[in-house]
Order: sequence, then C-alpha cells, then structure tokens
Amino acid sequence: MQQLTLKKALCNIKLEKRYYFMWKHGMKTWARDYSTITEEQFKEKYCKGSEIKYKNLQDWEKTEEYQNLLNLKMAEGMTADIFKIYNVVKDKALEGDDKAIKTLLMLQKEVKKNLKNIDKVKVEDEVEIEEDDGLEI
Repeated sequence: MQQLTLKKALCNIKLEKRYYFMWKHGMKTWARDYSTITEEQFKEKYCKGSEIKYKNLQDWEKTEEYQNLLNLKMAEGMTADIFKIYNVVKDKALEGDDKAIKTLLMLQKEVKKNLKNIDKVKVEDEVEIEEDDGLEI
C-alpha cells in the first residue's frame, strides 16, 4: 500500500501551484523557507509580476485539487496532535481522573480500530498484487 503524502501530491502539480501552496502555508524545503517571502516578493518571483497569474492562483484555492492538498496537510499534522493529546490524557488518567480514563480508553479503542483498517487495506492491496502479477503458467 502506498499512501499519498503531501510531498508526493505537491510533486504532481504544476510548479507555480506548488510554490503558491508552499508559500501560502509557510512551508519550508531544504532550499527555501517560503514563510519569509512577502506577497510582493512572491508575485515578482513566481508570477513574474503578473497580477493575472497571481489572481489565477488565488482562484485555484477554490478548486478540489487545492482542497485535497489542504486535507493532506491537515492529516499529516493530526497524527502529531493526536499523539500529544494522547500523552496528556494518559498522564491525567494515571493520576486517577475519571474523565481522562474514559477518554483514554476511547482513544485506545479508536487507534486499534484504525490500525485494523490499515491492515485490512494492506491485505486487500496484496491480494490485488497477487491476482495481477503478470506471470503466465
């Protein structure tokens, strides 16, 4: 199973859209920190000073493609957030907080359910690969 990541998705779109998304969300690469670029600098460098190109990029924000990129960005951040929340709740539960204990048990149940779903998808992908291996007998 190969999961689509934000990085992979950004590699599959036009460069100006990739730069715009990364700038708009203050992202960093090994070569550039887009969070330090002002709007005017972005227009000059990536839109060649064209207000029309910049407006087209702003309009692109309303598309499904852009929304999918946003969802991938949020999903990548959610895992880290859930881990932090889990640790806070676990600490409170270990101190005897009844609400925290219930929440911790619910979180553990959800994580286990998600892991089962991931395993199920992996097994389905493996079955597909086995059925279509291209070998002739």
